[in-house]
Amino acid sequence: AKNLSITAMDICETPLMLCKWYAERHGIEIETEACDILEWQTEKRFDLIVTHSFLPMLPAAARQALMTKWRQGLRPGGKVVTTTRINPDWTEAQIKPDDERVTAFRESARREALKWHDVIDIDTDQLAEAAGNYIRRRKHYSLRSESELRTLFNEADFAFDRFDLVAVKGKFSPSQSGPGTSQSATYAEFVATRA
Repeated sequence: AKNLSITAMDICETPLMLCKWYAERHGIEIETEACDILEWQTEKRFDLIVTHSFLPMLPAAARQALMTKWRQGLRPGGKVVTTTRINPDWTEAQIKPDDERVTAFRESARREALKWHDVIDIDTDQLAEAAGNYIRRRKHYSLRSESELRTLFNEADFAFDRFDLVAVKGKFSPSQSGPGTSQSATYAEFVATRA
């Protein structure tokens, strides 16, 4: 679309590189910013912020700061479009996986890599080790209820235009999957407008 200004933001350069790669191949102009959203400073005001399963990456205490950043980054009437898992059984003990879950995830990654060995030239042991390192470092802070999610946005002066709860069938059991990956769950999919 003409006059479309897109900014991709991530704390990691790798997804930003992929965004640039994709944009170049499709003739799309894109700006990227490598930074922590909670430290982000800008004078720009956006019409739309889009994320996917980002809220569980932040502990509950940091979510209000995120809402402030999103409000500051949006013009009045701007929208957030996102999805997030709702897990009423989540506990603080699940922030970091135990050794048994790390092993199960690592072995799931190894099995998946073996299925693609003829297509992708990859060392399955190396991939399995990388998967284990990933899940050891990744912290997950699930939201426990629809009410918790609605309160978070309402207290930050966002109104919901659309709010759907969707059951997603996962490929793996919770004991085999990483935080936020490939397990059955209920997701909230929504659009919220800044007042």
